[in-house]
Amino acid sequence: MEQCLGADGNNINSDTALCQAANLSMDGTGRVKFDNGLQNLGGINTAGVDLNIAYTFDAASISWRASLDSSFLSEYEEIDQDGVATDYKGFVTGGAGAYADIKTNFTLTAKSDNWDANYELRYISEVDSFACKSAPEKCYAPKVDAVTYHDVSGSYYLNDNLTLTGGINNLFDKQAPYYTGNNDSNTDPYTYDVLGRYFFVKANYKF
Repeated sequence: MEQCLGADGNNINSDTALCQAANLSMDGTGRVKFDNGLQNLGGINTAGVDLNIAYTFDAASISWRASLDSSFLSEYEEIDQDGVATDYKGFVTGGAGAYADIKTNFTLTAKSDNWDANYELRYISEVDSFACKSAPEKCYAPKVDAVTYHDVSGSYYLNDNLTLTGGINNLFDKQAPYYTGNNDSNTDPYTYDVLGRYFFVKANYKF
């Protein structure tokens, strides 16, 4: 409301799409009237290439599968209600995620009759802090180097119904990177592991 009405109740920013759509007004009693219709006043333009490769083979009486899933981002911009575009490609934000140029997952799986084992590599290319875009020299940590995580897990099939699984995510206890980013955590929990190394176990029983 404060974007379209001044302290005196008069309309401001009436040339913007937001205020035109809201049609705000204030009567003599201070009651505000507005249109509450839903409209798509913004948008996102994004482009890139996804690469998916998988290879299976048998060796040492074990079935193997290797897969590579990569995303190469060439464009990502958000357009506000007034048509102003903000380019986020190659930046990490203060609360809306990171838009790295490259994100890659590599997985290697070994499977036998009653067990399987998995290794996964997660890679995120370097990004710059969006909060430091205009003056990176004034920021303590204006960028984040590329980050790689390693995960391992395995399952054992006790019978046709019961499977036991355990694993370790972030095997080498990679700490979440610090960057100047206008948020309380000084990192991006949407993109980076903030728990460090952690173990998990589970049992799955099929009835």
